[in-house]
Amino acid sequence: MCFFSRYVEHGGLDTVAARRLCGPLTALTVNLKDTIVALPSSHLSTNVGGEFVILSLVDEVYYGLDAVGARTWELIQEPRTLGELVDMIVAEYDVVRDECRKDIEALMAELSDRSLVQVIRASE
Repeated sequence: MCFFSRYVEHGGLDTVAARRLCGPLTALTVNLKDTIVALPSSHLSTNVGGEFVILSLVDEVYYGLDAVGARTWELIQEPRTLGELVDMIVAEYDVVRDECRKDIEALMAELSDRSLVQVIRASE
């Protein structure tokens, strides 16, 4: 996931360490209020020391999310709009909303490309 943690937790002391799993990225063109992200049943995941490890049952590959990605993963355990995700991350981390929106869209696009999330547009 080309999702770099460059956010500082509100009240935290240090920036979150970054981990990057490289791969192609398809940008989402979405309306934040009308686009819902949900988890399919085609994966297993667990929290390991503040990071999530995800096993895709589709391609049988393990993926890792850093602390901010892990928090985002926790938030999508129930379907949420992209706007809700952005609002929640902005409330928890010291990040500019537009930068957070771009990062969340990129993360969701990559997770979707790897069949780890479903991106549902209200018009579908």
